[in-house]
Amino acid sequence: MLTRKRVAKVALENTMGTKVAGTQAVNIYDMDGPVSTAEYLRRAGTGLYTGNTVTGVHGAETGRASGRIPLIGTGSSGMGLAALIFLQAGWLVKSSETYQVSSNAANWKALSFDAWLDGKKKSLFGAMCNLVLNWERGRPEGAMLDFELQGIFSSVTDEALPAFSPEDRPPMRMTAFTINSVAKKIHSLSLDMQSEVVPRSDPNATQDETLQYIITDNSPQITIDPEDELVASYDFDGIRQGRTEHAIVATFSDGTDTVTVTLPKVQLTECPEGEREGLSTIQYVGQCNHSSGDDAVQIAVT
Repeated sequence: MLTRKRVAKVALENTMGTKVAGTQAVNIYDMDGPVSTAEYLRRAGTGLYTGNTVTGVHGAETGRASGRIPLIGTGSSGMGLAALIFLQAGWLVKSSETYQVSSNAANWKALSFDAWLDGKKKSLFGAMCNLVLNWERGRPEGAMLDFELQGIFSSVTDEALPAFSPEDRPPMRMTAFTINSVAKKIHSLSLDMQSEVVPRSDPNATQDETLQYIITDNSPQITIDPEDELVASYDFDGIRQGRTEHAIVATFSDGTDTVTVTLPKVQLTECPEGEREGLSTIQYVGQCNHSSGDDAVQIAVT
């Protein structure tokens, strides 16, 4: 069995926690899993002997998977089909071609994740994930979505590799970046949703006391490395001390589609000095706050 012969397909579930077949092929870099995260309990007990005389037990059959997928468009002002599935399973609700967080449980989506390794199939379902949008200047892969998926783990079966035709679009390059509507020079960006993904317990569920996984809270955080400036130009530490909120907008494009990430109110929480190839930088960490309703993070495709 060859590790390179590995494919994955995903699909949003019609009912959260009810398995569906993965239909959308997705090109995943550094894929890890699905693997079981069921807790094992040794039952040593008492008896005539030291050591183990009674078999241990496993808890609920939960699992995880992780990896990186490209943030790409469709070539017709739409989000890539795999990315839009992961975005929705990461607590961003789709409205036309805009994705933003929602506090309404009725809007949440879970996904089913099928992965094949050279003839062996593993699956997760009822799964949601934490997402991190990462970009670094000069990286040929462009903007990427890192995911950490948690769900219910299915029994492993033998199944031949399916047909596999993932999307193939140009990478998204950053074309503009502003803080408070002023252009800033940065080398890297990381937007971590910091979502709390937890199991939803239900003894009536058919899958071992777990109905599905849900996200109960998040605290989006952006980390960037802008070039340092004089206080007269942009007073990073003064802004931190004053708890001043500024809008951040990052724009990406593949030459056809444009993805705009809008953080309407970012509060600077840390701004120590840094260095990059002889340049003085700021190690900027910001908390993404809501401005008007559920809008701390907005991702739009045009």
